[in-house]
Amino acid sequence: MKSIFWMLVRLVLFFTVCSLITLVLVGVSDTIHTQPINFIEVLLSVIAFIGIPYTLSQTFKKRINLITSFMTVLATIILMAFSWSYLQIQSPTDVKDRIEKLFASNPEFHQTINSLVKTAELNLSEISNNIGDTFNETIDNLLNTNYVMIGNAYVVGGDGNPIILDNNPAAKDPTWDELISFLLKDNTDKQTYIPNLFVCADFAEMLHNNAEQAGIKAAYVCIELGYPSVAGHALNAFQTKDRGLVYIDCTAPIGPGPLNGDTIVILEVGRNYIPSSIFPEDYWEIDWENMGIVKVIDCVQW
Repeated sequence: MKSIFWMLVRLVLFFTVCSLITLVLVGVSDTIHTQPINFIEVLLSVIAFIGIPYTLSQTFKKRINLITSFMTVLATIILMAFSWSYLQIQSPTDVKDRIEKLFASNPEFHQTINSLVKTAELNLSEISNNIGDTFNETIDNLLNTNYVMIGNAYVVGGDGNPIILDNNPAAKDPTWDELISFLLKDNTDKQTYIPNLFVCADFAEMLHNNAEQAGIKAAYVCIELGYPSVAGHALNAFQTKDRGLVYIDCTAPIGPGPLNGDTIVILEVGRNYIPSSIFPEDYWEIDWENMGIVKVIDCVQW
């Protein structure tokens, strides 16, 4: 009897998920076909959408909490009753018509879904036919691709793509003069800082790869800054033959700044992060603005 009872509970939760999905589809359909947009309808759809994964997690738990399940179903019933009234749903047929209208009036959406399904089927077919080769190839790609790793996560640039370091096996540690000569010719600091597109992570990637290509061994450095920034930051390191380890930051300033953005930084945990111009210019201070206290040096990857 107990097993039948819990099966019924799961069945009720499953129908609750279906109800929430239906509400989301009706809400989306009304939002698309009704002008101006009714923000209460949007809010109802968002609430229902948030409830779907939560209710699913309750449905497939090994041990269901009866009180939590009851409250979930009750909250859904209240939401559905309010939505049914507010959306002026006349009958189940009305629901069906609105959902059909959603897909029928958006052929591009329908075609996109079909395309995605076909692509998924193709990918699944390829994997099933070549699962051994695919697995080995994936492992090889991961091993041969030089991502910048912090723990189990890889660093991404402003556009969301992984930062990838191109190392030159023939690259060597430079002298300070060699490094200065390279920086003076390199155009990394001439790039424009563009939020969500080209940020400090991308500047550090570009400088690293340009240096390695020029035969100069470089490291990619990730740090965490505290007050006043409270943010992550990326820069580079070079092991010079005559001045030891030096930290270089070529991230361009946001807004007006010197023509040359190459700076050197004393990097220590607990110390303020204050870049200093390597090539000073008239009308600009040598020391740049304090970016915050260095809290953690996450990685120094050569």
